Amino acid sequence: MHVVGITGGIGSGKSSFCHAFIRLGITVIDTDLLAHQLTQADSSAMPLIVAKFGESALQDNGALNRVWMRQHVFSNPTGKQTLEKILHPLIYTMAAALIQNERPEQAYCILAVPLLFETQLFQNLIDYSIAIDCEEDLQIERVKARNHLSEIEIKQIIATQINREQRNQYADEILRNDGTLKDIDAKVSQTHDFLLQKFKSIKQ
Repeated sequence: MHVVGITGGIGSGKSSFCHAFIRLGITVIDTDLLAHQLTQADSSAMPLIVAKFGESALQDNGALNRVWMRQHVFSNPTGKQTLEKILHPLIYTMAAALIQNERPEQAYCILAVPLLFETQLFQNLIDYSIAIDCEEDLQIERVKARNHLSEIEIKQIIATQINREQRNQYADEILRNDGTLKDIDAKVSQTHDFLLQKFKSIKQ
């Protein structure tokens, strides 16, 4: 199974592109969703998180207190790395298993990883990488509308991610997201055709 990694900064529109691939029949494995599963009550990651961060990291229902954790990692330089050291290996294992179980007749699947180029771990799973790119002002506008965070909070999140220029430099392909959903479908369709030919030639 060939794996195409999709990445991009917060608010870049990764989900819109992933949904376009899904409409073409391509499976998308979203590491954000895997992380969400791992931070629910009674998940395998929560005892490890509590051991490192204390009971403040918990909501009353036993799931991760995301608001507290976001504030903590911004005020504590090592907090983000500590959380990633707990979650990333578990996410990697889950993603690798899902890839292994994909139906063989599918030419490729998508692995959506926000921090693809920040960590070497997930790069071990992919054969081709796509960066979703847009202007920072547009990122901020989208996240404000979606998550209702302040501009300061959004810029803090952007600052923790690899900068736009580096991300685009590392990617095998860059897809701009500054148009309509119809534009996204057209770009994804073109990339899909290219990937089918690319992976077909590799098999031959």
